[in-house]
Amino acid sequence: MDYALVFKWLKPYPGREAKALAVLADFRTYFGKLAAEGKVSEPLVLMQVNDGMFLVRGDMEVMFDITGRDDFIVLLNKAMFVCEGFAFHMYFTGEELDRRLGLYGQAGQELAYL
Repeated sequence: MDYALVFKWLKPYPGREAKALAVLADFRTYFGKLAAEGKVSEPLVLMQVNDGMFLVRGDMEVMFDITGRDDFIVLLNKAMFVCEGFAFHMYFTGEELDRRLGLYGQAGQELAYL
């Protein structure tokens, strides 16, 4: 599991707090089911007063499959409707991070910057 999907958000839009809590619960359920199926890691939710983050790890092929599904895109859109600054990113970790850094170094050497 060398990739991580990281979702970040700020506070809910005023008047949408209850729906924001429901959408977060939907995210936990959605990725909890995928974790139970062994497709991704158990979701990690980090929150403070004004913002939060949701992290789940998995293999590249699985992550790209998930982010292309209609049910995921609908869930993503719901989150954008209820939370300010909602965004998600995919990060490399583990052996994939090592591989990517090696390729970065190779490119830098070929351009004579390293």
